[in-house]
Amino acid sequence: YILHDSNPFDFLSVLLITLTSGATIQSTLSPEQTATHAALISQLTMKASSIVETLDMNDELTFLRVRSRSREIMVSPDKEYLLVVIQNPHVSE
Repeated sequence: YILHDSNPFDFLSVLLITLTSGATIQSTLSPEQTATHAALISQLTMKASSIVETLDMNDELTFLRVRSRSREIMVSPDKEYLLVVIQNPHVSE
């Protein structure tokens, strides 16, 4: 699936695919916003992963969800990539 400027999903605000290092592969954000979001989300994911491993060395982070009043950030980490979705959880289907 290739990202386009038009969004077929009303609830989807941002789709971001990065390397775990924070380098961007694909994004629906402006270049400046992409750099900021990729860096911050990469750092947050690394910290969350560290906490999970501290609690149990045999465990690993498989999904990260952070929700505020207006947005929901979901991160699906992999060994090399991060798939990030930022959405409005209040949009009805």
